[in-house]
Amino acid sequence: MVSTVAVLAFAGVVSLAASNVEAHGTLTKPALTLTGSGYGGNFQASIPMTSLTPQSGDTFTNYPDYSKNAAAFARALEASQYKSLKEFMYSTQDMSKGRFNMPKTAECGFTDPISGAVQPLPAQVEWYGGGMIHDGPCEIWCDDEVVMPFTPNCRSTYPDGKFSYDKSKCESKSRLTMYWLGTLLEWQVYIDCAKIGNGGSAASNNTAAIVAAAKKGPSSFASVPAGTVRAAV
Repeated sequence: MVSTVAVLAFAGVVSLAASNVEAHGTLTKPALTLTGSGYGGNFQASIPMTSLTPQSGDTFTNYPDYSKNAAAFARALEASQYKSLKEFMYSTQDMSKGRFNMPKTAECGFTDPISGAVQPLPAQVEWYGGGMIHDGPCEIWCDDEVVMPFTPNCRSTYPDGKFSYDKSKCESKSRLTMYWLGTLLEWQVYIDCAKIGNGGSAASNNTAAIVAAAKKGPSSFASVPAGTVRAAV
């Protein structure tokens, strides 16, 4: 006979596993096509903190108030050679450090931007289950256009997980992409790509090409024209 304690212990393990699968969440509007099954939003890669230099008086290792890390990261990023969170993430992510055993690409993580049905553009971009569970910046693009600019801490700015964006710039585009970086004691990369039109290209693992394209794109946080490359500092 199985004891009540054993049953409860097993139930606890199952519950924990389920919560880990849904640990970080994904976009739900527009909906995503995933590269496999069982995914709940784990990060595709991590970025070493040495990739940026903190500004005077800042540190990237605040604990337990990770919002301080998000603020320090934002100041460092805007003082760097990178024009966007998108460019920074593509340029520095280490794909060998991701979590979850499912096919992934450097460009779109565990999401497939060309399979499945075309998704309608929502009034607001929405996150599964409401707000994000980690502090950190995010931004949203439709193809090569910024539709929600760099936001230093999306968890605190959008606590309900509903993101305002420039819907008009997404008309006739093929892909909506959300870039989010969790600024814990490791920098976790989350990239979700949704199919919002036909004619898009498959997600790429050609890091050099992805980075080159990001460098040519517009800034997500400053008035820097497309095609301009910011000087290294």
